[in-house]
Amino acid sequence: MSVRPRSFLTGASLMQWHATVWFCGSFVCDVFVTLPVAWTLDKQRGRGFKQTDLLFNQVVIWIINTGILTAAFALLVIIFSLTNTHSLVYVSLNLVLASIYSNSLLAFLNQRGK
Repeated sequence: MSVRPRSFLTGASLMQWHATVWFCGSFVCDVFVTLPVAWTLDKQRGRGFKQTDLLFNQVVIWIINTGILTAAFALLVIIFSLTNTHSLVYVSLNLVLASIYSNSLLAFLNQRGK
């Protein structure tokens, strides 16, 4: 009975497959959260006072900007992880994506006080 050692390439390709599925899920979630919330808020605009409409506009713009930004970086990570299979460029983009998520959260928390 012989035991074959696992090659590094098999482990790396398996890790890449898991990362790609993870980032695809992240991209889909960002889009599925951003678009319905922006659409619902846009439908509610024009029913109240002018100040309320301005607030709705600011919230819709903020939601679209943060959601589209995180979705775009998740898409970049997906593209780089699929096209550059022998490079780890997508890992550096993932670090930027984590910073964008944390900055979006901090921007949301700072917006509450205004």
